[in-house]
Amino acid sequence: MGAVTRKIPEWRDEFRPQWPSLYKEVREYELLTPLFGGGAQPREPDPVTVVRASGIKGQLRFWWRAIRGWQAEGDLQKLRELEEKYFGSVGEEGRQGPSPVVLRVIPRSKPERREAWSTRTKPTEVAPGYLSFPLQPQPGGIPSGKVTLNVKFALEIQLRPPKGLSLEDLKREVHAALWAWETFGGVGARTRRGFGAVRPRTDDSSAQRTAEQVQDQIKERLRQYIEDTQWPAGVPHLTSESPVAVVQKPWKTVAEQYQRFRQSRGSDGRGKSLWPEPETIRKLRKKPTESGKFPRGQLGLPIIFHFKDEEDEAYNSTLKPKSKEFDRLASPLIFRPIAENMTVVVVLQGSREVPGGVQLEFNKDKTSVDVEVQLDKGEAAKIRVLNGQTDVVQAAFDHLTRRHQGGKGGYRR
Repeated sequence: MGAVTRKIPEWRDEFRPQWPSLYKEVREYELLTPLFGGGAQPREPDPVTVVRASGIKGQLRFWWRAIRGWQAEGDLQKLRELEEKYFGSVGEEGRQGPSPVVLRVIPRSKPERREAWSTRTKPTEVAPGYLSFPLQPQPGGIPSGKVTLNVKFALEIQLRPPKGLSLEDLKREVHAALWAWETFGGVGARTRRGFGAVRPRTDDSSAQRTAEQVQDQIKERLRQYIEDTQWPAGVPHLTSESPVAVVQKPWKTVAEQYQRFRQSRGSDGRGKSLWPEPETIRKLRKKPTESGKFPRGQLGLPIIFHFKDEEDEAYNSTLKPKSKEFDRLASPLIFRPIAENMTVVVVLQGSREVPGGVQLEFNKDKTSVDVEVQLDKGEAAKIRVLNGQTDVVQAAFDHLTRRHQGGKGGYRR
């Protein structure tokens, strides 16, 4: 019996479906640095999808809040409504459901997974050991964690604005978030320390410009996207006056500078720490009623303090938020490469207070002591590496962008 062919009738105009406006673009990316994690499990890459669209969507939401959240005029509820308007919600009652922004990741390479550490004390060449310490081999035969190299992908972006939102308005907000993500963000974990740094594959202009020129362009973009300085309390953000610098140094060099800042010792790099925490821990272990300052807590929590000598094991401890509602505090300091020999350093604005306070918990018996991370001028003056700064984050920024430290440094304005 032969096949029957039937002509499908055309839609009559009065019954033709009225699809929403649809915009699509495809951007090509590569990672300048290894991908740290990226899967559903901490430290682990996704076994199937190396770069996940959901992870990129989360980054775009964050960076949209960081540079466009001023539109909420300081109202947290209004900020949430605006974010849902542009990026969708979980579909709660009375709220918009499906996202107007649909992302699809298209692999463009065959990624390679490499161990970050050859032994517990020796990192491999793929990433700075100080930054990849969570991947160290652990006692009991637990091997080194792996990072992912040679990651290239295309990002397909579809915009489907709902009724009441124009395509041009949606494009403006999404393009702002994309620019911030491409400049300051990445994919996977530890992006604030430069892992998973994305770079558009069509953009090789940074290689032909100086650090000062690239920095000027970033500043100009911030002025373009940010028209106010009022954000809801507690929302990390950037303003046109935020500390931003571009340094003519590779990522690994900046990472080494950051390590020297956080582990500052005597002039020869040896001897007693210039920071007060080790002695404060010893003091609090013997007398918990004493007060204690832990200024490096301003750079993010938790912080694990490990004393090398066996007789000092009782001092091993963790600095962490006191509240049970969250177990970490992201660092406001970000540094990541934007080219092979060029790194951007930026400080997010917002409250530095830790909701509920901070505590030091001793690992051995789980006893804890309430402590503080903020310094007064007298206390800051005793910590040489701070150069009198009570703001540890700003001091770290200054340290990483100072011209005379390793090459041509950064340009501050």
